[in-house]
Amino acid sequence: PLIGYAGELTTDRLHRMAYETQIPIVHRAIRTAGQQQGPQPKATFLEIIEEAAEADNGILLDKRDSASYLYLAPSWLTNRAPTIELDYTQPGHIRGEFQPVEDTQYVENDSTVTRSGGSSGRYEKTVGSLNVNDPETDEDGIGRVAKQTTLNLYRDDETQSLAAWRVHQGTWDEPRFPRLTVDARTILATVPGIAAIDVGDVIKVTNVPTRHSYNDLYLLVLGYTEKLTLFEWEITFNC
Repeated sequence: PLIGYAGELTTDRLHRMAYETQIPIVHRAIRTAGQQQGPQPKATFLEIIEEAAEADNGILLDKRDSASYLYLAPSWLTNRAPTIELDYTQPGHIRGEFQPVEDTQYVENDSTVTRSGGSSGRYEKTVGSLNVNDPETDEDGIGRVAKQTTLNLYRDDETQSLAAWRVHQGTWDEPRFPRLTVDARTILATVPGIAAIDVGDVIKVTNVPTRHSYNDLYLLVLGYTEKLTLFEWEITFNC
């Protein structure tokens, strides 16, 4: 406690905070793969656990089937097997707009990560797809898209590697499918798991038209909206 628990792993901090406050937190993670945290700040419970999740690059949310928080770590989210499989050609599996999007919402080719109370590290992508060069002089360049973030890290020497990872994620050169809508009422009998899909699950979509993709799609669910009336039950997943 004299050093603010500096150096403890992400899940250890979440577990300790839950024990001290008697506020339950469920975490899905490989403990030893978590980020070492910096000193615990003088802040509210929610601010502390949100800061820990941000440093670890995970997802913190409310658990929908119980009164507790849920933390999904990168070690749990990475390379997940599909929870369900949908067929583009089957009625009700894909409904409404389903289009790939090529945009710059998540692009980051120049990243600076600063440790709270410490130094910073920077990484930029100068070659390859979506690099920082002017598109007029480099066919792979899109211009500089620089972003900065401050994280509560344990050591200064972690900042540059985390900046490099953010650039790796921010220059992944593939279209994204931001929304997928299903007719849950129609497909519930053949795809019973559709109602249980939650944040962090992966949906596999097969038989996708070649105008969208030549391969099966693997979509990570980051949120959802349900529309329920007397005559319809639609679920739109944010992916």
